Amino acid sequence: MGRRSIEEIRKEEIIDAFFNVVAEKGLMGASTREIATAAGCNHGMLRHYFGNKEAIIKGAVDHLANEYMTEIKEGMAKFAAATDQFNYIFNTFRIESFDASVLQAWLELLAFSKTNPVIREAFQSFYLSFTGIIAGLIRKGMQTGEFKTVDPRITADLICGSLEGNMLLIHINTNHTNGDLLNSQLNRVFLNYLAKET
Repeated sequence: MGRRSIEEIRKEEIIDAFFNVVAEKGLMGASTREIATAAGCNHGMLRHYFGNKEAIIKGAVDHLANEYMTEIKEGMAKFAAATDQFNYIFNTFRIESFDASVLQAWLELLAFSKTNPVIREAFQSFYLSFTGIIAGLIRKGMQTGEFKTVDPRITADLICGSLEGNMLLIHINTNHTNGDLLNSQLNRVFLNYLAKET
């Protein structure tokens, strides 16, 4: 991979600052000036790279989605069996996998997407990519005989919804052990559901 440009580095610094400011002040309380200060740049530079707060928000959603999808694809490539790849996906949703400020901002952005079509579109794109990976994994498991025949898209929607719900529970429950326990239980439930009957 080649060297990253100054623009890529600066945008990432601004996005990181955005997550920190949103975690501290909430989405509505996070001004572009505060984000710029937290990023170590001036307001003009922030506007040069993103234009406005909505563009920062969309950039943050896109950045996290791309980062997570890359991690998922690279991690899954380490395993041949569909069951092992499935376990890998669930393990990426463990509490220690998430930075608290990023998780808090992600959940606020998800709520904000209900009223903002630009942000909703960014989340929909991520969701379709993520459920597409899960549906493809289920198809693979059905072809290799690891999984029984199910509707891959509906099952992927159920899995994605369960993982998102678990993220919300982890966020509101400060007892991390319970969040991880719920995650491992969800993993078992879905693997049992997908298991081919012998």
